[in-house]
Amino acid sequence: MFGEIHVVGRIDDVIICDAHKVYPSDVERLIMKNPSISDCAVNRCLLNGSEIVGCLYVSEAECVIDIVRWLKNKLLQYEIPKKFVRVKTIPRNSRGKVDRTKVFNILSNDDTKG
Repeated sequence: MFGEIHVVGRIDDVIICDAHKVYPSDVERLIMKNPSISDCAVNRCLLNGSEIVGCLYVSEAECVIDIVRWLKNKLLQYEIPKKFVRVKTIPRNSRGKVDRTKVFNILSNDDTKG
């Protein structure tokens, strides 16, 4: 019997944190279950010279604490984003896909810490 293949994201998008693989699409799917969040993008970013998991999110209010609490029971510690930035819109390309380069730049250049 043949199995099925399920594509969960591009291998280029996988984030390596301390030798662990983090799949942004899995984290995004969980964050989007929070009713306060209308859109999000999880990506690698730089913080103080180190590569970490970051998240851009669209919401009417700051809700980082709620997002982290929500994720603590659903993800391993290294999968939870360490930096969150609230934005009005998630950058997308002409095909409607998240523009990961722009997300990286916003997360890495933003002055907020976590």
